[in-house]
Amino acid sequence: MHFMSLPRFYLPELTSTCELSKADYIHASNVLRLTSGAAVEVFDGQGNFATAEITQISKRATVLELGELQSDASKDKLDLHITVALPKGDRQKVMIDGLTQLGVSSVIPLICERQVAQAGEKSLERLRRGVIESCKQCGRNHLMEIQSAKKIDEILADSKNATCSFAHPYALSGESPLPISQLSMQPNSEAIFLIGPEGGLSDYECMRLHSEGWQNVSLGPHILRIEVAAISSASQLLGQVFSS
Repeated sequence: MHFMSLPRFYLPELTSTCELSKADYIHASNVLRLTSGAAVEVFDGQGNFATAEITQISKRATVLELGELQSDASKDKLDLHITVALPKGDRQKVMIDGLTQLGVSSVIPLICERQVAQAGEKSLERLRRGVIESCKQCGRNHLMEIQSAKKIDEILADSKNATCSFAHPYALSGESPLPISQLSMQPNSEAIFLIGPEGGLSDYECMRLHSEGWQNVSLGPHILRIEVAAISSASQLLGQVFSS
């Protein structure tokens, strides 16, 4: 017997009676072909969710009656923040989708010397919408946070209690980068992993991170695209504590 998951919708506030947004109404009626009486699932992005029944669906309103509110007490065993120089165009969507599915806590767009894509407010809002869509698909009930863009000095100031490392494929101060597989992530801890642009971090940026005790890490023998580097590193770091 094959069981299909219920269609999922994001509602910032879950009350006994809720209405879908216009965009979700269009998706529910025109794409999913849902009708009155259909069962769906709703979540608020803070870990709360519920099954619900569509009691009214029209161009003016789509009304839901919620069942018992439940709380997703599960939390990823590693509080992982990916700081990354954003790639261009649709590659951002691919990256955000993958990081959301894996369970990354937040993404912090990096302001650095060789970045190619700017993280303006419109771009950030687009990324946040992408997080919601990914959460709908993968069943995640906590939204991955998209933070405001930060410079390296700002990131350093916020990283005092975390295990910190950065991806840089080249030798730094005569040292060889540590393979990411040799990083040791501890359960129920916080980690920050920084990925620079495809042109690489500047020597100054590398030395700045190194001077604050950040570990220089290699992701393998090849130069990876930003979105591949972000997804690969998150998968390996979260995978260390997933089954522990």
